[in-house]
Amino acid sequence: MAHSMPIISLVEVIILVSIVSACTVHARGVNRAGAGGVAFHATGKGHAADGTTAGAGVSHGISDALTGASQGGNNAEVSVSPGNNGASVGVTSGSNPSASTPMPHRGITSPVPGVPVARAVEFLGAHNEVRASLNEPPLQWDNGLAQYARGFAAKRALDCKMLHSYGPYGENIFWGEKDVWTPTQVVESWVSEDKYYDKTNNVCAPGQMCGHYTQVAWLDTTKVGCAIVTCLNGGSYAICNYDPPGNYVNESPFKHFQG
Repeated sequence: MAHSMPIISLVEVIILVSIVSACTVHARGVNRAGAGGVAFHATGKGHAADGTTAGAGVSHGISDALTGASQGGNNAEVSVSPGNNGASVGVTSGSNPSASTPMPHRGITSPVPGVPVARAVEFLGAHNEVRASLNEPPLQWDNGLAQYARGFAAKRALDCKMLHSYGPYGENIFWGEKDVWTPTQVVESWVSEDKYYDKTNNVCAPGQMCGHYTQVAWLDTTKVGCAIVTCLNGGSYAICNYDPPGNYVNESPFKHFQG
């Protein structure tokens, strides 16, 4: 089944630590070329961003997101940062995986330039630990997606701007102020949004974001590829791409699409 191109909108809100996350939202049967992305900026030390703005279904829509931004932004929860919630301290993004041992993986046998095997294993392990807790099948690492992610991350390394690739895949992106972020920390920062996802009503809590979590947990997604780079300003930019993409409007992440 062919997937439509995504509608992406970016909303930035203030948070207490300097990281940024953004995800994509998709609408079936909608041509992305006719949809404009909207960016709203709030000043402050750090920002968080979410693309869950396409209406009902894994989102309350853009009005709730803007309400949170206008109120000064306690609508982003960050549970993983250096020295917080047990995250490793002083581990650079170029180091080996952190102390938590990822689950065994198949298919990662040759590195994508700029994406070492150890880092790929850690990205994949962090995703699959979440999916295993939900009794979902594991994702497979895809070197094509990793190459796509690495190519776009290399462009962002010049300015570290939180921009999406606007490609055909699902996408979570992340920015951290310093070069201390591991793949596990990046994924855990996305997954920390699970507390804001109302599974019964398939929406995010008012004024909160949950689209990064729902993409990681999206049942129909089978492949992932990620990259992380050190920006010229010393920060970290990470991106994961997903195929098939998730976050379709009015669809639950935990049900197969019947189309």
